[in-house]
Amino acid sequence: MERFTKLQDQQEAPDSGYLSELQSSSDVASSALSIAAPQAAEPSGDSGINLDYSRSQSSEAWKEIYKQDDNGDTQLHIRLATVDHENRKQLPGVLLEYLRATPHPDLLEITNDWGQTALHVACEHEDVTCARMLVCAGAIANRADSMLYTPLHIASGKGNLMLLKALVDPITTEEVSDLGLTLYGVSPSAPRTKLAEISSLCSRGMTPMHLAITSGNRQVLQELLNLAIDFDTRELLEGRTALHLAADLRRPDMLRLLLEYGAAVDGTDYSGRTALARVLQQRPIQACEELDLMDSILRAHGAQEPEADDMESDPDDDDEDERHQCSFQECSKVACC
Repeated sequence: MERFTKLQDQQEAPDSGYLSELQSSSDVASSALSIAAPQAAEPSGDSGINLDYSRSQSSEAWKEIYKQDDNGDTQLHIRLATVDHENRKQLPGVLLEYLRATPHPDLLEITNDWGQTALHVACEHEDVTCARMLVCAGAIANRADSMLYTPLHIASGKGNLMLLKALVDPITTEEVSDLGLTLYGVSPSAPRTKLAEISSLCSRGMTPMHLAITSGNRQVLQELLNLAIDFDTRELLEGRTALHLAADLRRPDMLRLLLEYGAAVDGTDYSGRTALARVLQQRPIQACEELDLMDSILRAHGAQEPEADDMESDPDDDDEDERHQCSFQECSKVACC
């Protein structure tokens, strides 16, 4: 537990393997019924559930932990959702007890009525320590909830670098050893989540990369770029790539970073506009230093001068530009070079 105590103090953060084929919570529970009962585990705190295995070799404490209420929540969901400060301080110890009582990692994928796993809940509350413990125990970081948000989307949208790293950093032998999970095999050489879903769209039509840009955290974007293969996935509303979005939000630092990683400088949105065209369209609305800098960066990376037709806009486009501009006022406060 030493590493995870240190993680809680320093807010440091890992990776989880294959996407389980189990499609529902009932499938998960049914599958787990065939797994051998848990062996004795050393308690580390008051979880509120009797985890004394000395009375019986076939303890079924895990069934109490993963029993779902009317909202589909298990004790794991409920504990991770606590907002009481004192209870949250005790949470890593309680979670460790629960994990050591868990006979199979598929139980961690039980979802509530909103399609959220325990890892979704930990990420919503930005609990870096518990998210890392769940990943090391085999929780899947790219499972989508009912709104198509994965834990990866949540961490990216919150702009929380440590939380993102808790999901994607490679698991170490030391971490697995510290957890003391003897009931099933989870090892650094056999991760459960292959993070190939960097380009998946949530209900807002955005990828984790788009959400990282809207969060304003350049380091989160860079972390995702290190994992991504496709840098040019379009969001659903206007067909903007990450590069378009960085241009719209006047983030020359993110724009430059995307281009350095290989984003297509002349990729187009649904209206056929490139990032440079979108930058030039903003100038009549409000001239600013960020627009000039982005113009220079894009041209330095080979951006072509937009065609006249690409610079024309219909009334709907003008309305959309005005809506963007309202959000730009706040986003520009964090713009940097």
